[in-house]
Amino acid sequence: MMFLRQSGRKDGRKYLQIVHGYRDSQGKSKAKVIQSLGYLDELAQKYQDPIAHFKEIAKNMESERKQSKSHTLEIRSDAVVGGDLRKNYGCVVFSQIYHELELDRFFNNKSRHAGFEYNANSIAKLLTFARLIYPGSKKNAHELKEKFFDILDFSLDDVYHSLSFFNRTARDCQKHMHQMICEKYGRETDLVYYDVTNYYFETEHEDEFRKKGYSQKHRRGPVVQMGLAVDKQGIPISYKLFKGNTHDSQTLMPVLDTGTALAINEEKIRQEELLDGYYAIVTGELDKPDDEIIELYRGLWPIEESFKITKSVVDARPVYVYKPEHINAHFLLCFIALTLARLVELKLGKQFPVAKIIASLRQVECSHLDANHWLFDYADDVTGALNAMFDVDFGKKFMTTGEIKKYFARAKK
Repeated sequence: MMFLRQSGRKDGRKYLQIVHGYRDSQGKSKAKVIQSLGYLDELAQKYQDPIAHFKEIAKNMESERKQSKSHTLEIRSDAVVGGDLRKNYGCVVFSQIYHELELDRFFNNKSRHAGFEYNANSIAKLLTFARLIYPGSKKNAHELKEKFFDILDFSLDDVYHSLSFFNRTARDCQKHMHQMICEKYGRETDLVYYDVTNYYFETEHEDEFRKKGYSQKHRRGPVVQMGLAVDKQGIPISYKLFKGNTHDSQTLMPVLDTGTALAINEEKIRQEELLDGYYAIVTGELDKPDDEIIELYRGLWPIEESFKITKSVVDARPVYVYKPEHINAHFLLCFIALTLARLVELKLGKQFPVAKIIASLRQVECSHLDANHWLFDYADDVTGALNAMFDVDFGKKFMTTGEIKKYFARAKK
């Protein structure tokens, strides 16, 4: 904003200037001199009350600046490329859903009495948004945190220390998210889809958790199994990890070790041989008609697509952590990221697939210009639909830091 600045000189005289105060790309307060007015004692010879006079002028200039739709930018010819000159703005959409689910309140409440020196919620936001926008390792996410607006400062050690916290809160976090989605989206759980997949690691060594198991890609290294439940809209409900050598059937119901010997039922084998060459669906829903059972089976595609998204869009694999509690924390953050993306897809009426939505939001970036102005250079049909739904000014060529921060602040309400 415009204001009158009074600067004291060594000789005791005061010098007046009208300056424009703003925040730079790092959020630090800066001031740009708009007009140098002169010494107060000299101005007093022309004006009865110079300070009141020029304060009023500064106030009018600020009013005109806000009403004007044109801005004069000063670009330094010696400016060099730096990490703080380019930031992602697309994640403001995910920020709205994150706060709508009150995940900030959840993590803040859980960490309140833990005595952390870091902000667990801010780390959760970074690791979740980075998983969606710049997927990679935790170290990579920390190195790229300056590319996000509205992220507090913390160290890489803080990030790694927070993983144990996320592991401890994983089950409660899933319950919290389920409750919020039921309240805000009217989730129905009369029909739930469940499936299992595995995730690999960049190592050939097994341990108590990472075990060699079945791999569709025929990888020889160890894996972990993930069981995922989603509702009929494809929105995740919960997940659980299992050792890599766990059979799929053991993830759905416990195996009861009764000590009873199993006998081969030759008659059963002869009956099933009659079905050789056919694709059979086995179900316990004996009261439902055949066509309804087939339709329910066809509904499995949302969970298969969810696994595809986690593996190929948010790059949940390979996993770069190795402790069981850190592995679970990694997949909790992937679970949150997948849920946010699915809810954005749902809000858009499923006009666009998740992969296309994320691809567009990754390109909604801006370059830092003069003072507090940012230049945007991407828009498409997806961002147009997102702007209509979330009202975040996608498609504008220029925005100020204040305008951008306003939208991130509004997401928290």
